Amino acid sequence: MAFARPPELTPRQAAVLALLTAGRQGWILLDGGKYLCPDGWVDGWYFVHPLSGGMEGLRRLRELRAMGYKIESRPKAGSPAWQYRGAW
Repeated sequence: MAFARPPELTPRQAAVLALLTAGRQGWILLDGGKYLCPDGWVDGWYFVHPLSGGMEGLRRLRELRAMGYKIESRPKAGSPAWQYRGAW
């Protein structure tokens, strides 16, 4: 059985995907800091950090979804911010 080759990721898409993958472990390392990600939920502001996607980081999330990656989202409790989690 042949499998379709996954599409090539840009470096920024790969950074966002790496952030989601690390969040599934319960924490991420970003810019020298360690941040908790309860139940794999990553706060949206991490995706606009220069090291993980820059100002277009949230667009990268949408691009990854369009490529078939399952990414859940929800509003963060008690905040106007959103959280994201890889669902794979």
